[in-house]
Amino acid sequence: RIWDYFHKKPYALLDTPSKKLETCQIMENNEILIELKVDGSFAIKKDTDSGSSNYSSNYNSGGSAMNVVTSTNAPPARGVVGLENLGNTCFMNSTLQCLSNCPPLADFFSSGQFAAEINRDNPLGHDGKLAESFGSLMKLMWPAEGEGTISCVAPRAFKYQMGTFRPEFSGYQQHDSSELMNFLLDGLHEDLNRIHQKPYTESVDSDGRPDPVVAKESLDRYKLRNDSKIQDLFLGQFKSTLVCPDCGNVSITFDPYTMISLPLRTAQEEMQQQYRVTFVQVKRGSDGKRHHQVLKLGIPKGANAGKLREALSEAVNVPEERLVIGQMMRSYIYKFFDDSASLDFVKAGTSTLLAYEVEHADAFIYEEKSYNNYYGRSSAQ
Repeated sequence: RIWDYFHKKPYALLDTPSKKLETCQIMENNEILIELKVDGSFAIKKDTDSGSSNYSSNYNSGGSAMNVVTSTNAPPARGVVGLENLGNTCFMNSTLQCLSNCPPLADFFSSGQFAAEINRDNPLGHDGKLAESFGSLMKLMWPAEGEGTISCVAPRAFKYQMGTFRPEFSGYQQHDSSELMNFLLDGLHEDLNRIHQKPYTESVDSDGRPDPVVAKESLDRYKLRNDSKIQDLFLGQFKSTLVCPDCGNVSITFDPYTMISLPLRTAQEEMQQQYRVTFVQVKRGSDGKRHHQVLKLGIPKGANAGKLREALSEAVNVPEERLVIGQMMRSYIYKFFDDSASLDFVKAGTSTLLAYEVEHADAFIYEEKSYNNYYGRSSAQ
């Protein structure tokens, strides 16, 4: 006999010759156990526990999918359960860990409440199997008190169901986490959709009405076809505005979403320090009126004030020699920076950086000994 020898334990008996290895979840470098008869019989029993306190699984003929508890050590806290990689599936495990730590979602599935809302008639769903596999995994990751301790799980059942309904995830290669998240939320929504007969609906246009009215009407119409726990927890709306360049007509629509992709800071941005600077300028022909502009300037971490003045010059298109940067505390100018001054002590919330366009910036730079005498006397006005 041939066994799936997962974690060096007989996980499942492979006794259906017509099944493919992929269907039986035999991954790359998966160990296989060949069992020989001894005195006319096999020693390993089917559908029994392996006897190990560190391994838990049900054996199913033909390699049916089961999540496998690979460690029963006590976790540091409830819900702190590791997910074992099945090949290069860290993209899947990171997604599952994120969803597992959304308390309303985890409670809904681990408690079994989801079972009453499974919609097996939805042609866009997965016969409830995706929701069931996700719920089974959440129950292992968030066991009720008295159900034993679990610190690590191999999510084979979930991986199998995911690959069944989306073949691109059937292998054990790396994929995009956000793509998986999008599929999973949509799949769980369709498995749990409370709408069994979806009516025909038309899109909602603004027609000059207030945004809150249009947004609510769009949401109500969307929920005529889509209503589930996933929508309750994750649904949001994007506002889209289109303006006709010929007639100037404005069309505003509100489109639903359950996830948003946000850009991460680049390596260059990670090496920069951001400063918020209020730039004050008297423009020509403005009758002496001051114009204020709040800027966010990034310079290399540890750089001196000269770099900040250089960044400011580029941002406002004013020569550096006409710019001066000062620090305001308690509504008074505490000091003006020369180019060699350090900015390490400038902390957000405790002081404000002000910048001015002036005729002679050098006239505002004082020796350390001198500008201390002006503390509390030079009004920012």
